[in-house]
Amino acid sequence: MQQERLPELKVDRPWFKGVHSQVLQDVLRRLDKSFDNFFRRAKEGAEEPGYPGSYCKARIRLPEGAVASLARQSGRRLCELTPEAWLWKGRRVKIVDGSTVTIPDTPANQDAYPQQHGQQPGLGFPIARLVAVFDLACGALTTLGVGHYQGKATGEMALFRGQQSHLDRDDVMS
Repeated sequence: MQQERLPELKVDRPWFKGVHSQVLQDVLRRLDKSFDNFFRRAKEGAEEPGYPGSYCKARIRLPEGAVASLARQSGRRLCELTPEAWLWKGRRVKIVDGSTVTIPDTPANQDAYPQQHGQQPGLGFPIARLVAVFDLACGALTTLGVGHYQGKATGEMALFRGQQSHLDRDDVMS
């Protein structure tokens, strides 16, 4: 079945054309096996979904700045592979979007992201504000800003201004 879908996959995702079919088949086979093993173990009760494994535990130890740096590096690399024809008049179009997220209620997170003023102490989760910049041509996240939800200079525009050094002069912002 995997071999039959490869031509369709390469049409939908042109960047796969440069990857040998045997490599793609091997990756798909490994993914299928991983999913099958995960669901088998979950069904047998040997593993409960959502409990952190070694990958999740390692990710938790990553400093916040490392995540943003990795996002910028991997996004820039993906954008370098974008064909010129996908650009708008030879220029990159960047999409800016902001949001908020609740984060685990730990003492460190409470210190870094204090509760809202009207919230009772000890209730609720800390809230962080995010501003992400995506490249329209390749769809990659190219920069990420994380900051306080409330307080002076914590709005989305302030977070975006902090990301401007990671933008190129000819970028078109949307």
